Amino acid sequence: MVWNVRTVSRLMNDEHDRELQRAALELTTGGGAISYSVSHPPPPHHYHHNKNDNAAMPEQPYFSSFKGEKSAYTKHIHSAPSTTLGGSNPMTRSASLQEQERQFPWTLNTSMQQQQQKKTSPRVVSTNDTITKVKPPPFCTRQQIQSGTWVQEWLPQPPYISHTKHLRCILQNGLEVNKTNFNKSATSQQLLFPYWTWQPFDAAPVAAASSSSASSSSSASSSSSLCEWTRWNATTFCDTMKYVTLSIIGDSLSWEQYSSLLQLLGERVHQMDQHKSKSEHRNHKQRACHAAAGGTSIVFRNDPYLKHVNESIQQDFPLVLVLNRGAHYVPNDELLHDLRHYTIPHLQTWQHICQRRLGLPCLLYWRTTVPGHVQCHEFSQPVTNREAMEARVANQSLYTPLQRTYHWQDFSEQNQLVLQLLEQSGLHFQVLDAYHLNILRPDGHRVQDQDCLHNCYPGNMDVYNTLLLHFLRMQRSAQDVELLEQMVTTRVFAAKKKAKQQQQHQQRLNATASAEQES
Repeated sequence: MVWNVRTVSRLMNDEHDRELQRAALELTTGGGAISYSVSHPPPPHHYHHNKNDNAAMPEQPYFSSFKGEKSAYTKHIHSAPSTTLGGSNPMTRSASLQEQERQFPWTLNTSMQQQQQKKTSPRVVSTNDTITKVKPPPFCTRQQIQSGTWVQEWLPQPPYISHTKHLRCILQNGLEVNKTNFNKSATSQQLLFPYWTWQPFDAAPVAAASSSSASSSSSASSSSSLCEWTRWNATTFCDTMKYVTLSIIGDSLSWEQYSSLLQLLGERVHQMDQHKSKSEHRNHKQRACHAAAGGTSIVFRNDPYLKHVNESIQQDFPLVLVLNRGAHYVPNDELLHDLRHYTIPHLQTWQHICQRRLGLPCLLYWRTTVPGHVQCHEFSQPVTNREAMEARVANQSLYTPLQRTYHWQDFSEQNQLVLQLLEQSGLHFQVLDAYHLNILRPDGHRVQDQDCLHNCYPGNMDVYNTLLLHFLRMQRSAQDVELLEQMVTTRVFAAKKKAKQQQQHQQRLNATASAEQES
């Protein structure tokens, strides 16, 4: 297999700006080609997942938005060791790659040079006549996020209203989440929407939001909290993901995250697009963040067994990738075999290309799988006892004969097996702990459809995008965003200059030809 200008597709897809498309594509491919044998994937690069999930993550850059302040929390970037492609012998850089380094030295590993540890001033808080320097808490780690509870808020409006009627949540009072029941222009007393948000115990409490998700507070932090937990904020997401393609690959549960993300960003989603992705063997892509310069491309691929990850990456080359194996049970040996042979080698190559060609990390997120909740109609709110709910899921006497074929009781073990395999692969990845959070959400399913696996909108799946934004703020620094924007705009300028030169050259040729005809 050859990764070249045809196979490594657009980094940023904007149908309304062809020059930006071309610039992003050229940045991704670097104008050259990289070949490797799938049977001998490139060795994992210097990034790795911390095998001790309970260990605190390294300090990361703090920013509520990229226009805001930064603190002393900067991520640790190490120099990449020498790596090889396609075998054990060191790979000699191609002439085209050397030429790229000479002409555009900032396209390779510049971000690592820019992101060395820097010390910045802490926040300054004024209290009466005293000025106190407050050091913001570090971001909550995976372990800290796992330990928390669901907190109910009362919003004047739902975060969004699904355009697909049968997917909308039904409230306890029997009302459907629709525009009639939650009318923004209503002058009479308006209903409040009950919305559950996740709250880690170590994070500062968050005041109930008084508006939609797009205008809610982006984070909760105080000098007394042990860690900072991110609240969903559409503006922060768009600023963080400027010019970036994000791909979500998996089954219908991954579609829930994809659909939730677009709707949280104010976009309309068509439910049938997930089925077209599977039947037509292609990516489904939508643009979002139109207000931000550059925008963001969000891609979904219906691939329950993750056997076509490579095809999806080639169609729309992402800088951020969210994977989930889905609820389609197979025995443990088959599960691990398929991941080893059809998924992990291509992820290793994808991360290597990003690091070598762009000098930017390809961010991989693995979302753990949440089982269905047997007899979910008995619940109208979250529970607090994870062990009791796990015991209920494991209790086969509660299942119908059809539900027993789903193997919901095996999802917890398979989550651990997959994470162990990813750790051994050397991939740099982060875990979106959907299981630990939503095992506590037997409510919020599509009870009206007698479906105790899938969720109604807006609902349980929204927290996946809060988790994603939280880790994006930790891992995608302001320098990453600025560097990518610089790359794209510089390429656009060069493309415009080249096009103008070609136009002038053609005009001279036309003038010469006309003069010869007259003579």
